[in-house]
Amino acid sequence: MGAGLAVAGTGLNLAPRRADAANVTLTYMGLRSSANANVQRDMMKLFEKMHPGVKTQFVSAPTGAADAYHDKLVTVLSAHDGSIDIFDSDVIWQAQWAPAGWAVELDKVFPPSAQKNYVPAMIWADTIGSHIYGIPWMLDTGHLFYRKDILDANGLKPATTWQELLTQGVMLKKKYPKMVPFVACYQKGQQLVCNFLEYVWSAGGELLDPKTGKVVLNSPENLRALNMMISYIKKGIVQPGIVSMDLDVGRQIFTQGNAVYHRNWNYAYALSQANAKLVDKVGVTNIPVFPGHPTASCAGGWQYVVNSSSKNVDLAVQLALFLGGKQMQKYKTLNAEWTPAYLPVNEDKDVVAKYPYYPLLTQQAKTAKSRPKTPNWTHISNAIEAEVTNALTGAKSAEQALKDASGQVEAIIAGA
Repeated sequence: MGAGLAVAGTGLNLAPRRADAANVTLTYMGLRSSANANVQRDMMKLFEKMHPGVKTQFVSAPTGAADAYHDKLVTVLSAHDGSIDIFDSDVIWQAQWAPAGWAVELDKVFPPSAQKNYVPAMIWADTIGSHIYGIPWMLDTGHLFYRKDILDANGLKPATTWQELLTQGVMLKKKYPKMVPFVACYQKGQQLVCNFLEYVWSAGGELLDPKTGKVVLNSPENLRALNMMISYIKKGIVQPGIVSMDLDVGRQIFTQGNAVYHRNWNYAYALSQANAKLVDKVGVTNIPVFPGHPTASCAGGWQYVVNSSSKNVDLAVQLALFLGGKQMQKYKTLNAEWTPAYLPVNEDKDVVAKYPYYPLLTQQAKTAKSRPKTPNWTHISNAIEAEVTNALTGAKSAEQALKDASGQVEAIIAGA
């Protein structure tokens, strides 16, 4: 991939530009791919070829739950530490970074005309006030993955309601005792909240009223949602230890061929197809619903954010634009397990040839819902996670857990 050559399949020309700077090193902290640990590093090398005099280095984000990475970023950003120039940021974090002055406004370089090609829910979450603070790069929405071969062998269609998933799960557990009917993530953390919200939204519920901001957590709709989650545990159709099992540990159960249904983010599909035994045997469908309500997928995803304390803000912005642009989003898609937040790439012929279901992502992304956009989200989420966990483990009734969670969230918003 020498200078002046195009990177195959991307249309990217690497002819060197003028020297932007001498002896400048840009540091990017981000996610490490499970499928290709070098993909981020490789993309940054391409940037170096286009910007003589600029060096780059990649620092892997803390592994495990996103909360640990969030806390690491808070430590760096609050100290006005410029050692990290750009970083991967979860879709809900800009509501905290922007008011604190920790993220660079990107309005001039990432205008609405460019934003229209990206996931609407992510652009909404990245826009605080009238300014945008992130360039979405990884589309993440919740999906229900399933084993097509097993459903076909039993004359079943993919479940469209939560009750249908429960009924099928009970039947399949008896027929396939060594398989888990449904793998999900109920571990305390953001994964639990995202899962819970999909039950809530598909029952017609909300956490906060979208128009007034009023806490509406303690509602009949949300109680119905929580009780359904509890019933999956009581009926034994989810994996043992679901309340303490990490998302990716659960993912491995499915991608190793040991589960029938699996709720996860986009990346699980590519990793399932890396298992020769599952090629063409995995399907994907919408999140189930309660009758009378539309499907609702939680929008996750990651974006490039520029640290306002960077000593090289202009070059850092250029790096973020490069990594978040069409060519590099396609490059990541073809060379790792991530799906692009730049929606047209999902319908690119090379991408579709490798991942035929990706065009469906574009349609689902247009209706995905974001978690509430508030600088208090971390504290609100912690309260909800704790009380939902109390209900799932039986420490409290579902009714009491929702009542207690509602009171705590009201106090957080009130500043108590």
